[in-house]
Amino acid sequence: MNGAIAVFGASSGSMDQTYYDAAYRMGALIAESGNAMLFGGGDTGIMGAAARGTHSAGGKVIGVIPEALNLPKIAYPECDELIVTTGMRDRMERMSELSDAFCVLPGGFGTMYELFEILTLNQLRYMLKPVVILNTNGYYDKMTELFEVMYRENCAREMCRKLYSVVNTPEEAMKALAAWEAPELSRWLTDVPEGELK
Repeated sequence: MNGAIAVFGASSGSMDQTYYDAAYRMGALIAESGNAMLFGGGDTGIMGAAARGTHSAGGKVIGVIPEALNLPKIAYPECDELIVTTGMRDRMERMSELSDAFCVLPGGFGTMYELFEILTLNQLRYMLKPVVILNTNGYYDKMTELFEVMYRENCAREMCRKLYSVVNTPEEAMKALAAWEAPELSRWLTDVPEGELK
């Protein structure tokens, strides 16, 4: 790939150590693969661990942070490149533009927002880029169960399964990204005749 892999994850520093270890390893593997790591620019939690992991393996770290959060002890101070945006929405837009792939680590509401925006952009074909969900310690088990409810109740089409992979280790995440091939997706509104789409 040799581009930029975006990493989304928690800023919390109060999680079990296994989450930070997996994030650190994820960052290191991104660097070893020859890719830059692009992230939300935070110094703490999973975000900071992934950035330090990337730097430990000689990789490049690109931060994208809104100006309100670009503060000491909040922003990762060792970014090789730091892009400051006016707010959260243009931050997400810049991250989606600059990234060639996305790796979603455990996180809170902000991480969920990032994940679902990327999946929605892929679903509607505003872009089509690989998404890997790193399910450390089964963190996303309940979410993937909800996905199954969405498919069962016809709130999401089966083709959406092609938009993401769920893996358990950073090594599996890198393998999934390397093996990704852009799926051929049918129209997202297949029950609307072609001429009625505007």
